[in-house]
Amino acid sequence: MYAVALSMFWRKYKHYFGDVRRFFREYDIPATTLLKEFLDKRPAELEQSLRRIVPKDMWEEVRLCDWSWTAGLFDEEYGVLKRAEEQLISDLQELEAIEREYSQKQKYKQADSIRRVINTLEKRDIINFLSQRNVIPKYGFPVDVVELQIYHHGDEAKGLELDRDLKVALSEYAPESQVVAGGKLWTSMYIKKLPDRDPVKYSYAICDYCGYYRSSIAEKKEDMDTCICGSRIRRHGIFITPEFGFISGPPAKPTMSKPEKTYTTRKYFAEEGKIEYQDERNIGKYTLNIRAGNGRLAVINSAGNKGFRVCQLCGYAEISDGKPPKTHKTPWNKDCRGKFERYSLGYEFTTDILYIEFRNYRDEREGFWESLLYGILEGASSALDIERSDIDGTLYPYSGDPYAPALVLFDDVPGGAGHVKRIAQEDNFLEVLRHALAIASRCQCGGKEGDASCYGCLRNYSNQYCHGRLKRRYVMEFLDM
Repeated sequence: MYAVALSMFWRKYKHYFGDVRRFFREYDIPATTLLKEFLDKRPAELEQSLRRIVPKDMWEEVRLCDWSWTAGLFDEEYGVLKRAEEQLISDLQELEAIEREYSQKQKYKQADSIRRVINTLEKRDIINFLSQRNVIPKYGFPVDVVELQIYHHGDEAKGLELDRDLKVALSEYAPESQVVAGGKLWTSMYIKKLPDRDPVKYSYAICDYCGYYRSSIAEKKEDMDTCICGSRIRRHGIFITPEFGFISGPPAKPTMSKPEKTYTTRKYFAEEGKIEYQDERNIGKYTLNIRAGNGRLAVINSAGNKGFRVCQLCGYAEISDGKPPKTHKTPWNKDCRGKFERYSLGYEFTTDILYIEFRNYRDEREGFWESLLYGILEGASSALDIERSDIDGTLYPYSGDPYAPALVLFDDVPGGAGHVKRIAQEDNFLEVLRHALAIASRCQCGGKEGDASCYGCLRNYSNQYCHGRLKRRYVMEFLDM
């Protein structure tokens, strides 16, 4: 509905279409103000379109007839467009203040660097920006796809297009990772740069004790040394999102050994967004607090906490291990003496989430919570016929106690697809738990005690970080109760 409204708005106000700057900042009246005025008039053509598109039995549910559906865009507290605009403008204003401060102190090089970051934010395609913020649908649309660029290698690259979803590319296309394509071995060597833009830098912190994650724009210099659990955070750094893609070095002949790859960490829950559904349930002797809506997740590749050394001039990058090279080559084989900075690679994305909190239940057994999480995900996939790769989950230590976390299930597809919202429905949820118990009970790994896990019950490609801790007996014992 929001997409239909925006398309009609852009047909009337063509000059607001294009990049983020045009939509939010270029003109005295931002597009959001005009869009609200446009929708407040309740254009008949738009209403007719929506009545054709939205099934009649859903008109009341989505509040089509009284036009209160527009509050989902503009409401001060939960309006998706309002929140996206406020966050963007806040970030830009802070960066511009930092740029002015550098200029006044005659630190023109630093000021120029901040200006390129501002350009990166302002020149983003508006469709991509709005879909990444869950304002318009994104499922099935390739907006978060990046390329490993190889076309400058001539005939050997002919007909090859190496594209990946950004979450996957952070691992498969990261510097020093290798890919076999067209009978050749391609090694990623550069993070692609654009002349007038620099990647946005984010400070992040991950608590090793409870797993809590937080981030902010690096230039804000927020204190991230102490966690909500009271522990001192030792794992922090700066990540950049390689949104312009990667560039490969010259091709080589594949060998019999497996191509090298750096691995991203598990996904972290960053922030809760708009909550659409909430209730409290008693199941057996447990009380569950359940919330469904959308939220922000993060995935980080820190190359095993070593980070990546990235040339600020040409984008040449390598795992930060040992001394940096005195000289290196640009993608066009010219000598470069640019300075190196150390970064992790990261990506934050918004999707549908289901938040499950077990009230007053604490369990200190190693691997218990991960086993329960992945057991429920397998049960959901089986009970509701959801492709297992379309849903995933993580733990969130909402109270700072790693032995009493919430389970956060989420759609692992761009923008969300409503899968985890289906899991939240009461009848569905009980069926999911029954299927999870059945899957864990019928597997043979670990003998009768179930003191292990395998790819037939709890393990899959995405949870390799905790394979050794997963035990199906934890799932059997807990769900049986």
